[in-house]
Amino acid sequence: MATQQTGQARTGTHDQTYDVVSVVYHALQGAENCQTYCDDAETDEARRFFEQAAQAQRDLADRGKQVLKQCLKSEAGDGAADSEEEGEAVRFEPDPILDDELAASRSH
Repeated sequence: MATQQTGQARTGTHDQTYDVVSVVYHALQGAENCQTYCDDAETDEARRFFEQAAQAQRDLADRGKQVLKQCLKSEAGDGAADSEEEGEAVRFEPDPILDDELAASRSH
């Protein structure tokens, strides 16, 4: 009988972090899809619907990026807390993939 592994065992990252990354990715994909559907829409009502849906997906992705920052900060554990107590800011490197996806979804 095969046992199911947790997300952390499969990916080496916390389930929550993996889940947030997945939601951000899929939200950006959804925004891109909605923009394609908007471009193909034949009625103003459908076009408005797809524009609103695309914006909702972009907003979700933006919120997810903020949640992801908190997840990564939590994973850093005591080391991050110590550096903050000493007055050093915790630095997050920009994610070029997420940033490119977000920029692409906003350019439509």
